[in-house]
Amino acid sequence: MRSLNMQGAPCSGNSRQVPAAIPPFAHRVLFPQPRRLRGKSTIPCAMPQTRPPYIPGRIDDPNYLRIFDTTLRDGEQSPGATLTSKEKLDIARQLSKLGVDIIEAGFPVASPDDFDAVRNIARIVGNEVHADGYVPVICGLSRTKLADLERAWEAVKEAKLPRVHTFIATSEIHMKHKLRMTKEQVIQNAVTAVQHLRSLGCNDIEFSPEDAGRSDLEFLYQILGEVIKVGRKRAVLAYMHVSALAWVGIGVGLGGCAGVCARVHARVRAYA
Repeated sequence: MRSLNMQGAPCSGNSRQVPAAIPPFAHRVLFPQPRRLRGKSTIPCAMPQTRPPYIPGRIDDPNYLRIFDTTLRDGEQSPGATLTSKEKLDIARQLSKLGVDIIEAGFPVASPDDFDAVRNIARIVGNEVHADGYVPVICGLSRTKLADLERAWEAVKEAKLPRVHTFIATSEIHMKHKLRMTKEQVIQNAVTAVQHLRSLGCNDIEFSPEDAGRSDLEFLYQILGEVIKVGRKRAVLAYMHVSALAWVGIGVGLGGCAGVCARVHARVRAYA
């Protein structure tokens, strides 16, 4: 595999191998701190030898990037990408071999087959502990409906590190035309969902505001703050990229996403 340094020239044998097709922007994201080697700026050579212990909602090493992979759930939304339960299990095992921190295995309420696939991954991959003690978090996606939450928890709970990722739309157009809810009702729905998951025994809860890219910032601050207060877990903008860029196709750009994420983090971190 051909690899490049930060100037586009071939790397020395000591440099970390990176596909030549990766664009400069990806280099800056993946390898933000190039080091000097023989007078040239090169891509960092070594990966960290250890990862911090997994603690929900917290990373003790500020230099560690936790990977949340949605191949088995979001990936299936691509035309022709429907996977069988066996194929999902095979992919989950490969993701585990790669060292992915969190595997979003599916949307359990979507169908009996998806439920079985997620539960199978939780039972098998979610209990295969590597030699270094690593085992991936197995996550199921769920709407904030109580029946959905219960189905998701039932599917993932047998993993050593189970998580439920719940979401609700927060943009004006989604709340008005899809949910037909007021802002107050949306907040209460999200809060109730987190409380219900806690009552089921789920201690690793992720919440996302769907279509965050078109949502009012003040409302994002409010709903994320309320969710964090009742859950004392994580509230993320994971759906920023999916909904704003892929689902509605108008987007705010990568720079806009980063800016919104930074502003939201600054406003709601006091709740954590």
